[in-house]
Amino acid sequence: MYHLFHSIYDSLFTPVGKKDKRMLKDLGFQTKSQLIEDTIETLSAVQDTYGLLSLLCFRRLHSNGCPTLFINSNADFDYLLKLQYDYKKLDPRRHLTFEHNTFSVALPKGIKVDGQSSSLQGFLVTVGDRDYYDELCAEAQGLRHAGEEMIKVMFRAEDGTELCVSLEFENIPLLLQSKTADEFDKAFYINSNGMTADLTQFERVQQFTYLKLVVALAIYEQAMPDDFSYGFPDSLKLIHLPKSKNFTHYAPWKISIEGVSKQQKACVVAPFLRQLSDPKYYRGEHKDKPIGSRWILVKMHTRNQRISPRTVRVSN
Repeated sequence: MYHLFHSIYDSLFTPVGKKDKRMLKDLGFQTKSQLIEDTIETLSAVQDTYGLLSLLCFRRLHSNGCPTLFINSNADFDYLLKLQYDYKKLDPRRHLTFEHNTFSVALPKGIKVDGQSSSLQGFLVTVGDRDYYDELCAEAQGLRHAGEEMIKVMFRAEDGTELCVSLEFENIPLLLQSKTADEFDKAFYINSNGMTADLTQFERVQQFTYLKLVVALAIYEQAMPDDFSYGFPDSLKLIHLPKSKNFTHYAPWKISIEGVSKQQKACVVAPFLRQLSDPKYYRGEHKDKPIGSRWILVKMHTRNQRISPRTVRVSN
């Protein structure tokens, strides 16, 4: 694990100038080693808590940085499926807090559900009010909003389609009572909301939506010691939620899905981790590193442009 995080740091966050050193100082670290040790300590605590997930908390390491929950293996993914919404099976300790109200979740390649491989690279979880939601989905038409606080899950399919799911906080306890996907579908009607996707894609969306919400809600349940219906407690000072009284309730749908094609505009930044498994990434200065030990942070930015994945590096 230690070598893994050395690799992550070396490939992404190696200080190369005064700006980067100043960034480390702002985070309270004097050296790279201190940051790595603190990160490993954080991850060890999270692994003890979940027993199946690892949290990579990058803090403010770049302008669009956000904590990333990375599912390590297919076995972990299968374990999530077997939980069947029973969050009581997770460790009851709840001490996780987040420095951002946005974080991403990355899924491993090759996972299968009902014999079908997943084509999803990762998805973004955002908490905010209507104004914040509008800012992220500025070009979405006909999207009805929930209450002042909501959870939004956004993910990107291989064909470039961006899909987002929003859920009112007050309805989260109902979702937590669901034990199977069928119960979930009965409790929350999934509306395409004008999404121009073919039937195969829509079926795929239905198949993976509940799993994404399971992961997202499991994270927030760990951070929330009280009932979800009351929103985030003031004690979690590291989570900053915009406040606004101008919001609109919608009915009867509790969840809405909005598709954003390559040609459509969207104001979304969805970073995620990608494992470098190609031997070409292990040449030169990296020739002594085992294949698969390097990771890279990829940022998909679709603001006023076609979706164009690119690598985010800290450099001058």
